[in-house]
Amino acid sequence: MLKAILGIIHGVKSRKLIQKGEWKKALPHIEKALEEHPLDTGYLVDKGVVLWKLGKHNESIECFDMAILRYKNFKEDLFYFGGDTEENLKANYISALNNKGSLFAELGENKKARELHQLALKLDKNRKSAMINLKNDYINEGLDLKGDLIDSIGGIHGEEVAKKIILEEVKQHDKVLKIEPKNIIVLVNKGVALAELDKFKDSIKCYDKALKIEPKYIDALFNKGSTLARIGEYKKAIACYDEVLEIEPKNKHALKCKKFAKEEAKKK
Repeated sequence: MLKAILGIIHGVKSRKLIQKGEWKKALPHIEKALEEHPLDTGYLVDKGVVLWKLGKHNESIECFDMAILRYKNFKEDLFYFGGDTEENLKANYISALNNKGSLFAELGENKKARELHQLALKLDKNRKSAMINLKNDYINEGLDLKGDLIDSIGGIHGEEVAKKIILEEVKQHDKVLKIEPKNIIVLVNKGVALAELDKFKDSIKCYDKALKIEPKYIDALFNKGSTLARIGEYKKAIACYDEVLEIEPKNKHALKCKKFAKEEAKKK
């Protein structure tokens, strides 16, 4: 019983560190949580994300695949001893699909990424992160970089409903930020949502807040660059992509978007 409680404590610590982007510090805590709760698919997904951010891609995919398999086994009435609810298992399954898709996108496996994000969105049509990831998949396959998220999900919800979904997401981010104002993941997610509502200045403010806390946070740098590109600030966008490439020289998203921004800058 005591070990199980300690496992939960380590799980809570790991998630706080993940929110801060402190991947190396989070890993030992999530591993200890899994020692006591080896069938917890939420911890498996968390470990997959941490390993992904640490560049351990194969190990990360294994974690996501285990979470996916456990939900499938549960649905097929095969052995499952986690004692978790179907609702939680499904949520972690969707999260595993979504994160695995994003990892494949980072590796340049655009078709696989798109298929995973489409499946995640099919299972949860209100999952904003899957909507945004799917839009990025279209971009990575050479479609319109300036395309709007609302257009890309219009066939699922309709434009007005799509706007309401994103506005609701912004409200949820604000609630979290009142409690955790330095949560850089939520700050960036809010920035992305605001950009998709064409609130570009407010979006950039969110990225800048995140970068003040963690100056080398790639998600903030990249999304700030993409938002600047959308409003025609190509030189500033290129500077953001350059910062990403200083940290990750082979980042395919930054290389591709920098190339696009340079081409557009020449037209001005």
